[in-house]
Amino acid sequence: MRDTDLRVEDKLARGVDGGDDGNDTQVAYTGLRFADVCATLPVAGPLADMLAGPRWANAWADAIVCFWETESALGTLDSDQSLYVLDVSPGRGVLAWLLVQAIEDRLSSSDVAGVDWRYLVCDEGCDEGREAGEVDAVATASPAHETLQHLRTHPRFASLIETGRLDTASWSLFTDGALRPDGQKTAIERLVNPVVAVAAGWFSRQPADLYAAHYGQWLEAYVEADIDVSADAAAYTLSYRWQPASTDDLAPLWGPLAERYVASLVSASVLLPTGAMALADALRRLSGERYLLLACDIGASSEADLRDGALSAPDTWLPGDTRAPVNFHALAWRQPSAWVVQRQTDAHDLAVQAVWSRAGSEPPMTARLKLTDIIERCEPCDARRLAQVAESVAEHAPLDTLATLLRASAYDPAVLAAMLPHWPARAAQLSGASNQTVQLWRHAFAQTWRHHLPDTQTAQFDAQLASAAAASGDWQLTKEIWRSVLAVDENARLGSVGDAGELRRWSEVNGANEAQTVNDAKATFGAQAANETQATHEANEQHHARWRACVHLHLAHCLASSGELPAACTHVEHAHMLDPDDPDVHAWQIELEARATRRRALPWYRPDLARDAALSIEPLGVEHADALLAAFTDPHLAALANLPSLNEPQDVQKWLEADATEAGRMSYAVMDARHGFIGVVSLCRAGDAAHFYFWIDAHAQGQGFGTRAALLLFEQARADGIADIFTASYAENARSHAALRRLGFNRLPVRPATEPEVGFFHLCTAVAGAAAHVSLQDTIARFTNLCEAIDAPVELAAEAA
Repeated sequence: MRDTDLRVEDKLARGVDGGDDGNDTQVAYTGLRFADVCATLPVAGPLADMLAGPRWANAWADAIVCFWETESALGTLDSDQSLYVLDVSPGRGVLAWLLVQAIEDRLSSSDVAGVDWRYLVCDEGCDEGREAGEVDAVATASPAHETLQHLRTHPRFASLIETGRLDTASWSLFTDGALRPDGQKTAIERLVNPVVAVAAGWFSRQPADLYAAHYGQWLEAYVEADIDVSADAAAYTLSYRWQPASTDDLAPLWGPLAERYVASLVSASVLLPTGAMALADALRRLSGERYLLLACDIGASSEADLRDGALSAPDTWLPGDTRAPVNFHALAWRQPSAWVVQRQTDAHDLAVQAVWSRAGSEPPMTARLKLTDIIERCEPCDARRLAQVAESVAEHAPLDTLATLLRASAYDPAVLAAMLPHWPARAAQLSGASNQTVQLWRHAFAQTWRHHLPDTQTAQFDAQLASAAAASGDWQLTKEIWRSVLAVDENARLGSVGDAGELRRWSEVNGANEAQTVNDAKATFGAQAANETQATHEANEQHHARWRACVHLHLAHCLASSGELPAACTHVEHAHMLDPDDPDVHAWQIELEARATRRRALPWYRPDLARDAALSIEPLGVEHADALLAAFTDPHLAALANLPSLNEPQDVQKWLEADATEAGRMSYAVMDARHGFIGVVSLCRAGDAAHFYFWIDAHAQGQGFGTRAALLLFEQARADGIADIFTASYAENARSHAALRRLGFNRLPVRPATEPEVGFFHLCTAVAGAAAHVSLQDTIARFTNLCEAIDAPVELAAEAA
């Protein structure tokens, strides 16, 4: 900091009044203290929500597991008691979601696998000033408390809360230090096991006292003018005056540090993190000085950073953006009995600090080296930088380059979000890519979705990812995303309430609030303004209804494309109720109703016998044309299945029309809940016998889909009175032969006289006790009769021994 950066009043610096009477009089300045100003200004949003990514979460999970493994090896863990991770700055829960996953992944192969641990999302000390055990109505209505309730009802956290892995809690940081988990009836004043606390951006949101060491003087800063926070300004200007102060006036634990700064700094601002120390003090009380504190924030980690002005107070305060830098050097000083490791690339980067307290003793050297390596590898800003690179190359870089960037980020949603605006143009490239590339991107989308915490603020990303997943052919992931969008929206729309009684009360209160808003508008601005308010509300409701209808429509398309027509019809009905005038909704409603009507008219289709878990079969129709065309890009498929080449849309259309009109033909599309259309199983029937053929798309082969689909087909056949099923296969098609054997087919000792490379097989599907032929001669006769009946006569020759 330069000399001119500190505007010290001459009289204040000299400490004299300068009056005519010659008496030295201390000047008293009545401005606001910096800590008091910070307490009234709108604070920045949670840092974890902006920067949290899987690489950061993985590093902190490694540190936590290292801490637990070390304490366990030293005998300081009680296996009968839970281990706690306390998150004091959860925001929307992004870091919490990633950390819980990362810790579980690492614990499974650690020395403390199976330990009972809990992740407590805390309320950032919203109960400040509350007496122990007192219920604070203001605290329970605070934004922090509302955030906790939002997390408790979030669809992704629901199962974690149900199992006890995650809970919300109130932590009295500023009073008795007691921990009050919402899932427990009693407060926790002291834990048996060492505690972990994570604080991402929490320190910079706490009040700090602004001082300066200035040429051997200790100065205190005051803000010159009152700040009118009610003005709702886009920015607030802060102007400081500096007044001489004494280090003796500081709390005993801060005084020696201030004296050190006076001796070592020439002219530099110094923020003392008095508010932030509440966390360390509460941790000491709660854990008996046995804890690991992981923090990340803007600030200064060393005295060299302080000399360079890293703790200069802001001249302009931007609501929701500005943070007061954190004096991590002072935080480490105030925890002298703990071992501290921290990382900061330069004064403009985020600082990461790990504090390991063992009640006065240091952790073992091996543990210190391991934790140091973990913190050195932890760079929270990496994801943001990778996202910037991804955004700059997303439009033109090859698919494998983009995949490399995403993989390097450990599948960070922020990196994928930078690519997705350009993805519609990429979808065509992916459809023509190799199966290996398609599988790579399906994996990338699924992993990124696993790391993502959807909420109302991420709707655009969710929609883009759903579209990209659909383009890759992963219908299961696409359905999961759209369902999540609806669930998150419903959660927000209902105000995070649970049972039906609460829902009714919420509806009554919400309706009363809307009526009161209109009445207040009438009283204040007149009827016209009230009507405008009502009209705006109705317009917003209509827009929201159209948006939900669009989501239902997308979900219906996914369901129809993956063998779930009844569910698709239900979602189209929802879309129609929400937006009855949308032509797309109307068109899809007609289309799906037509499919359902056509299928109900088919005597050989029984929906109740057409599903095996996620696999199903449904009557083959024109709705499968695009998928058929995509499948036949494999040049070997037509040859192995003895089908014509289908290279153009019109070829597929003609083939489907011929198949639908062929006498005795019963063709089914094989549908998988994840991959959608993956093949065909078909029978051509004459009397109580039928000829069978099937094929499975190349990307789905080797997973048992063909066998399961054929068994579903045979259930349909048996229910329709078919007693014998015959099929043919080329001698070199070993995979087909193996599948037929698994299905129970027996090889017939005959072959076509003109095609010795073809073999015939037989399966009897007659129900037990029914009259059925048993001799081989009868079986062959029935086969030749079937071939005649379906206009495929064959001259048989005995197969060589």
